[in-house]
Amino acid sequence: RWATTPYQADCAPINPSKYARFAAFLAAAVARYSQPPYNVVYWQIGNEPDANIFPNDSGFGCWGVKSDPYYGGRAYGDMLKVVYPAIKAANPAVQVLHGSLLLNTAYHPNIPASLSGRFFEGVLLAGAANSFDILAYNAYVWGNAMSKPDWKTPYLRGLMSTYQVPLKPMLITEQALLCEPACPQLQAYMVGRFYARALSSNLLGSLWYMYDSDSFHHTALVEPNNIAQLRPAYDAYKHAAAQLKGASYLGALEGQPAGVEGYRFAQPAGELTIVWSATAQPVVIPVASDATVICTAWDGQPLPCINSGGVALTADLGPIYVAAR
Repeated sequence: RWATTPYQADCAPINPSKYARFAAFLAAAVARYSQPPYNVVYWQIGNEPDANIFPNDSGFGCWGVKSDPYYGGRAYGDMLKVVYPAIKAANPAVQVLHGSLLLNTAYHPNIPASLSGRFFEGVLLAGAANSFDILAYNAYVWGNAMSKPDWKTPYLRGLMSTYQVPLKPMLITEQALLCEPACPQLQAYMVGRFYARALSSNLLGSLWYMYDSDSFHHTALVEPNNIAQLRPAYDAYKHAAAQLKGASYLGALEGQPAGVEGYRFAQPAGELTIVWSATAQPVVIPVASDATVICTAWDGQPLPCINSGGVALTADLGPIYVAAR
């Protein structure tokens, strides 16, 4: 509490008079834990710092100041400018992540409740663009918004462009489909979508917590009371990981009916197309006329398909994987 005075929550903004103490603490932590046997490479300064300040402790970073025009982002940026050099001096090889942004809304000048969307602007205005290596943010989606496009990635990149900041590597540190009540099958369909979109957006990754307690809207990939009992989303995760390993993005799947979303990737052994649709409807996936095709469902189960100058399939909620060799 002495470090967050006048605030009384551990998650609150650090008092500027204590920035040097915080930097010394982080330098000592990095010096110790980036060495064997720990070998920690990635260091993140808080979680969701754009959450508003709480009167008591919370799991958030809670640097958000509702009365500040940039919602406290400038203070967080000022802190980064002090601690980043200390971390790098302790070990230049480690990577520093900006605290994962909650970013629950984009900023709109005519909507006062959207002020939290300016937090990252405040960080950039503070001159802290060179005081983190990776821009991290969280991107949960509710079950009734499965087909809505990702707005956070272009929003944050747009801010960096507006402030003439070279685009930072970006990472989604928390992502899942939230449901009340539980929706295990829809979550299984969403896993492949998330990872295909992340790769198509040139993100470092997208993290879905496999062993969650289920207290946060039923998002675990395995049963919390029996981790050997796998949910459908785990099968989807396993298959997506196997298919996308070593893949690089080629472009969007074009020329399809409305409601169809798809992406094309280069694989070490050929090409991969991932496609799904908001409603069941026929699609034709273009492939080379002499290619051998292997089609699988969202969970890796084989699907019958023939290359007849293209692969005709019925796209639906669950991603379909079409590998052409």
